Amino acid sequence: LITKDNIDSYIKVPQYIIDLQSSGKMSMANMTDLIRVMLLSKYGGIWLDSTIFTSNEIPSSFFDLPFYSLHTKYDHNCYVQHNLYHIFILGSAPNGKLTSFVRDLFLEYWKRFDYIIDYFLLDYTLMVAYRNFPDIKAEIDTLPYSSERLYDLVSILSKKYDKNYFDALMNECLFSKLDWHKNYKVTKNGKETYYSHL
Repeated sequence: LITKDNIDSYIKVPQYIIDLQSSGKMSMANMTDLIRVMLLSKYGGIWLDSTIFTSNEIPSSFFDLPFYSLHTKYDHNCYVQHNLYHIFILGSAPNGKLTSFVRDLFLEYWKRFDYIIDYFLLDYTLMVAYRNFPDIKAEIDTLPYSSERLYDLVSILSKKYDKNYFDALMNECLFSKLDWHKNYKVTKNGKETYYSHL
């Protein structure tokens, strides 16, 4: 568990970054965007946002990839990344080219500016790398296919639990994206919901 009190044991966050975050010019979300790529570029591994539900053990083969993320059907209209990757799950080999590029760009950006130009800056940065480095493009384009149903679980949490449907969904979706902003029902017509089951 990495906190502001022990982060120096893992990575060295530059003082100007700490000052920006302390002053409120850099949000905690912006800070964690930087921290995730600093950790991944140094150690490798997989970053999962706390809103990710995993239905099973993560295959060891995912840790062997130079870059990992969820990779679903290309959608031109889907935000910035067109479903090529999803920043709530990012994996990298140590010293991976993509995470190192993003780390360096973010550090340089925050050295020059004290405000975030866009909420999706991390997505834009990955897309800059995707469009400018053929080897990074190949890493992303050849990612294993992920289920299109990664948002299905969050949409049914307040509904009555159905074991067969749930088991089928969990067999298909290793990762499901949840949402901590909403309140979910514990029962539906006196029956257990998916939320209370989890």
